[in-house]
Amino acid sequence: NDRTLLESEINAMSPLGSTHINLGAAWGWRVLSPQAPFTQGTSYSDPDWNKAAIILTDGDNTMIDSFYSAYGLLSDGNLGTTSSTTAKNELNNRLLDVCTGMKNDGIIVYTIAFGTSIATATATLLEACASTPNSYYDSPDATTLSLAFRAIGAELKSLHLSQ
Repeated sequence: NDRTLLESEINAMSPLGSTHINLGAAWGWRVLSPQAPFTQGTSYSDPDWNKAAIILTDGDNTMIDSFYSAYGLLSDGNLGTTSSTTAKNELNNRLLDVCTGMKNDGIIVYTIAFGTSIATATATLLEACASTPNSYYDSPDATTLSLAFRAIGAELKSLHLSQ
């Protein structure tokens, strides 16, 4: 019941932990899928529907031992390694696998790198993950992020109208 205290606690927070872009992408795929756990999605072959996913990240795939993540701790070896560099490579490969699977299912994949902390290698990864090179957006700030979403919306609208 204390707004000032709540805002103070929120402002004291800082982002910590690992980034696993592949997991967000995989859950997006599941939502679009007609199979469990979300069965509301129409069939991939339904000619009346286009499916699209937007994968947005503000960071590079990482795995560190200081914070427990979806894969546990780095030292647990759940990605087949205890090396942060090798774990990052594995996370990148898993993201590419998810993107390939979505594209093979006919899903249009858009990717957005938001912020200025995205490494060149991650930008290249996101571009490869997107359905086309033009489906990747570099958005270092809120203005370019808004423009990216407008461009995606316009493309999807155009796709819908052309059918």
